[in-house]
Amino acid sequence: MAATKSQPNPPVWPSSVRVFDAASQTSEEISDTIALLTRRLTNRHTGHFSMERYALLFLPGTYENVSVEVGYYVQVAGLGLNADDVCFAGSGERVGVYAEAMDLRPEGAGSLDTFWRAAENFHQHVTAPTSPLHGATVDNSTAAGGLLWAVSQAAPLRRVRVTGGDLRFSMPPLYASGGFAANVRVERAVRFGSQQQWMLRNAEVAVGADRSVSTLNVSGESEQSNKEKEEEEDLSTPDVLRGAWSIVFAGVEGLSPLTLEC
Repeated sequence: MAATKSQPNPPVWPSSVRVFDAASQTSEEISDTIALLTRRLTNRHTGHFSMERYALLFLPGTYENVSVEVGYYVQVAGLGLNADDVCFAGSGERVGVYAEAMDLRPEGAGSLDTFWRAAENFHQHVTAPTSPLHGATVDNSTAAGGLLWAVSQAAPLRRVRVTGGDLRFSMPPLYASGGFAANVRVERAVRFGSQQQWMLRNAEVAVGADRSVSTLNVSGESEQSNKEKEEEEDLSTPDVLRGAWSIVFAGVEGLSPLTLEC
C-alpha cells in the first residue's frame, strides 16, 4: 500500500488567502494590506465582474480599530472555535468589518448590486464616536457603530455577535434588496431598510434589553418595569426593524409581540 504524502500544517496558502494575527501585526499594517489587496473589489466598476478572489482569515485575538471593508468576491472569517474568539473593536468611521452600499449616489443603485461576499465567525464591538465626524450621516454610515452589512443577494452573514450598536442591513434612503443572516446575536436592534426577500434565521435580537435588571415583588415573581418593557419592544418593533416586502424570521428570539402579529 502506497504511503500517503503528509500535508504541511499550516498549509501553503495561495496568494488569494491571507491570514492575519493581531499578536504580530499592527492595526495599520492589517488595514493597509486589506485595502491594497481589495482596492478593485470595493469599487463597483472594477469589482462587479472581476476575476479576483480573496479569503481574509483572522486568528483569535482582538483587532482594535482595524478596517475591513468586504468587497466583491471577498470572504472574511474568524478562525476561533467560538465567534467571541475573534473580536473587531474600536470606535469611529470605517472600523471593524463592514460592507457599504456599492453605489452611494443619491439616486443610484444603493445596495442593489452589492453581491458576492460573505463574513462569519467573529464578534464586532464598534461604538459610535462621541463627536461628529466630517460630513458623515451617522445613522446610515459606518460611523453609527455596531455592524453595517448593506448588501443584497449572495452575501451571507453567519455566526456573528454584534455589540456596541445596531446590526444594519441598509443605508437609508438608499435602495437594498434581499439577504441572508444566520446564527447571529445582536445586543441592540436589527434594522432592515427596503430589503425584499430577507431571511434571518437562528438569531437573538435586542439582547441588551433582555438583560435589563429585573425586580422581585412581594410574591417572589420576577417583573420588569414598564420602562424596561418599552425598551425591549422599541428595539424589535416593526417601526425599528423597518423593511418591506417579504422578511422571513426562523428561530428568532427577542422580537416584539407587535412584530409577531404582522
